[in-house]
Amino acid sequence: MRTGAVVAMGLMVIALVGCRDDAQRARDDRAIASYEQVVREVAAPDGAFDPDPRAGDDRPVVYAVGLDGESIDPGVQAEVAKRVNGDIDLRFADDDDEVFDDDGT
Repeated sequence: MRTGAVVAMGLMVIALVGCRDDAQRARDDRAIASYEQVVREVAAPDGAFDPDPRAGDDRPVVYAVGLDGESIDPGVQAEVAKRVNGDIDLRFADDDDEVFDDDGT
């Protein structure tokens, strides 16, 4: 009887961890889609951006910074960077100070 209870408890813990992972994955997927959309909009507000992978340095540079001092999850950063790779020179920063020069530009 005790073995059955331990197995049942183990399965319940696995199920709870699986639910947590699914919920986290769903949040990450939403964050990835949101960041990608915003980055693409900032890179080409008029929608006229036609990336040329051969252009290299001609790609628009976009800095992404988390809101209210929050950092962007590294997994989210990696996936967004992967999705815009070749189109946009995407750079992540932890703070606005890393993005702007001393004169605010």
